[in-house]
Amino acid sequence: ASAGSGLFAFLPLMAGAQVITIVDLHPAGAFRSDAYASTGSQQGGRAIFGANSHAGIWFGTAESYVDMSTSLGAAYENSEVEALWADGSTLLAAGYASI
Repeated sequence: ASAGSGLFAFLPLMAGAQVITIVDLHPAGAFRSDAYASTGSQQGGRAIFGANSHAGIWFGTAESYVDMSTSLGAAYENSEVEALWADGSTLLAAGYASI
C-alpha cells in the first residue's frame, strides 16, 4: 500500500452497456495525484512528489506517467496539466507552472 491518496481513472466512463473499468493511475513515489483532463486514452493532471506538484500525462496506467515538469526550467516548482487534446498523431497539453 502506498502512503498518500491515489488517482483512479474510470475508462470507459459509461460506454455502451454501462461498463465501468477502474484504473489506478497513481504513480510510484507520489504523495498524491489528480487528473484534470482526458482524451479517453490519455489523461493529464499532476502528481505531488515531496512538496512540489509535477505536471504529468498518463497513457492508461500508473507506470506510463510522464513527468512534464522536467521540460520546465529549474525555477518552476509547481505545475499541472489542465487541458489535453489530440490533433491527429500529436498530443497537446495546456496548464500552468509557477515559480
